[in-house]
Amino acid sequence: MTDVLVIGAGPAALATALSASAQGLSVRVVGRQRPARQQVETLHGRVPMWLQTLHCGDLLSSVSRGTWSSPAGPAHHVLRSEFDAALRQRVLARGVSMLDEQVAQVLVEGQRPVGVVLASGETERARWCVDGSGRARVVARALGLAVRTDSGPMKAWRGLSDEPGETRFERTEGGWRFEVPFDGGVAWTELGAIRPEGALAGFDVSWSRVRPCAGRGYLLVGDAAATVDPASGQGVMTALWSGCVASAVLARIKRQPNMEPWLLATYDGWQAERYAERIGPLGAYYAA
Repeated sequence: MTDVLVIGAGPAALATALSASAQGLSVRVVGRQRPARQQVETLHGRVPMWLQTLHCGDLLSSVSRGTWSSPAGPAHHVLRSEFDAALRQRVLARGVSMLDEQVAQVLVEGQRPVGVVLASGETERARWCVDGSGRARVVARALGLAVRTDSGPMKAWRGLSDEPGETRFERTEGGWRFEVPFDGGVAWTELGAIRPEGALAGFDVSWSRVRPCAGRGYLLVGDAAATVDPASGQGVMTALWSGCVASAVLARIKRQPNMEPWLLATYDGWQAERYAERIGPLGAYYAA
């Protein structure tokens, strides 16, 4: 039987697959890839460190569209579709099986997730399910886990402008606006209740966290565990980090099964601490 079934197709799921396979666990990844779109993101300055941990230290050289000097180091501007595709190729190069299929149902036996049924009708089973499905939170929903919300409704919008500009972050009446140079113009993200002119897409960025984010047969990583609005600038970094930590927990459980309850509780506590570290400064920013 497969050791780890990773659900999702984003950085958290892919980082989990890379790290788990490197630690000798057998891994399968299931989840539909997102349609390619012009979504520009600025990666936290510590993302290169986590890519190095995943033995992907050279990945940004092929996808970076420029950098911004941040206190944590150079922050690379990337198209998320290109970044995710490059990470996916590293997973495939490790020999990890990836199925580009929608998960129709999570199989649960005795309150323990044991696999999934795909849209095709095929069944995939594993000792552990890692939920990297983002806000879909397919495992959390299947288990009926509690979701705590720590903000009012928050919505962010993305768009592109033909006008040239510079990297900048500024307050607005409704929240904030972040702009980065892209293809001769500007890619922007704006927090606000009202759709800005020229917005291509909007998405929910309310703060929320699942409890517990680890239990018998499962761990949650990335946005499936906790979400914070993008002003934190830590989304992709946290996704990679949590994937590495989750896979390390599973590798140790395989070596020391008697440590499982303590390791799962420790992972849940670590996720809670990371979440608090992210929302604390944001709460102070919005209160100022």
